[in-house]
Amino acid sequence: MRADFEKIDYGYAVAFARLCQGKIKSFNLVSANGANPNTSYTYLRVKGQLEEKLRKMDLGQVRFYRPSMLIAPKRANLQLGEAIWIKIFQVISPFLLGPLSSWKGIRPQAVASAMVSNAICANSKTIYRYKDMVK
Repeated sequence: MRADFEKIDYGYAVAFARLCQGKIKSFNLVSANGANPNTSYTYLRVKGQLEEKLRKMDLGQVRFYRPSMLIAPKRANLQLGEAIWIKIFQVISPFLLGPLSSWKGIRPQAVASAMVSNAICANSKTIYRYKDMVK
């Protein structure tokens, strides 16, 4: 299962980026809040390694969107564990203030809207967190 995750989240993204090298002006990726290539937590390590790899490639302006929990409760293939976490984040998000605000849950539509908006206006910022994705 871990190998599948790495193949999909890292391998496919890098393969796609290789196809894009030298041909695009910007590359936007949904990563994860807490992405870190040096952590022992597999999910965040793979996301951090992916960000690190993409930074070294010729992809124009590279932007990483780091949501915490994507809140999409009506998704058809929602698993029980995800459904529970979504409910938890819906309850605790209003209480995550200050430095904890980057851990608030966010709707996928808000992330997508921020990606489109920043690509159109050629924003040069590279890492976007919760406060950067909600307007």
